[in-house]
Amino acid sequence: ANKWADLLRPNPYRVGIKATMSLDHWLRDAFRQNLPHDEFARRLITARGSTWRNGAVTVFRDRRSPDEMVTMMSQLFLGIRLDCAKCHQHPFE
Repeated sequence: ANKWADLLRPNPYRVGIKATMSLDHWLRDAFRQNLPHDEFARRLITARGSTWRNGAVTVFRDRRSPDEMVTMMSQLFLGIRLDCAKCHQHPFE
């Protein structure tokens, strides 16, 4: 859970301490339930509601633009960095 909290790295100044702790509790609960990786990703990517009730929503509150979400999620779940694709085209990489 600590590793995923570091990877998702919510900014407490942007989302607040309560939302950051809510994400931490959500992550720990997901690992306690032993969620499969696909279900974990699905719940994180499709999170809705309040950060107080669903800690996974904190990711969307922290990363507000689609560009930020796509680059983070692609790197976490696909292992592909799309930051470079904003400026460059590398068809063979």
